[in-house]
Amino acid sequence: MLSVAELERIAVLGTGEEGCLLAVAASVAGCAVRLHGDDSATLDRAQETVRLAVEAQLRSGRLGPADRQRALDGIFTTTDLLEAVTHADLVLVAGEGPGSTHALVHRLGESCRASAIVAARGGPSEELAALLPSPGRLLGLCCPRAGDELIELSAGPGTPGHVRERAGRFSARLARGSAARRS
Repeated sequence: MLSVAELERIAVLGTGEEGCLLAVAASVAGCAVRLHGDDSATLDRAQETVRLAVEAQLRSGRLGPADRQRALDGIFTTTDLLEAVTHADLVLVAGEGPGSTHALVHRLGESCRASAIVAARGGPSEELAALLPSPGRLLGLCCPRAGDELIELSAGPGTPGHVRERAGRFSARLARGSAARRS
């Protein structure tokens, strides 16, 4: 039986609070993260949001100094969508609303590799799935809120088993990291 590869390279599209918290959670779990924003001013604000979220977790004892540095060092920002998603195993679409999620997924259909798993807010709708080269790789995404790193990836009826397994292992990895940091 083939082993299921871990999701190691994560692209986060969206620089609002949810996108920044997704980037922090994945980075602390040891993933290489590319955080995409439309312009350098947006990315500057996102870097500050990331820094403040990490510092808040450090003060609360949820992160140690090594986790703090890993979170900050593991997130690279870019305005180039192609650079963000080209080698990504998982693309998390954390747009600021339904219109922006649709626009980002549409752009992904032209940019990401066919084997990448894409998780978007709002779930795996047929309309969004049709925009991707491999529609069965679209998952729903429930984003974290401040103070909660848990990320839920939900599969649709057409999601292949190996995609479900990879997504489940990724979510469990983040949950284990979160639990370990709390103890």
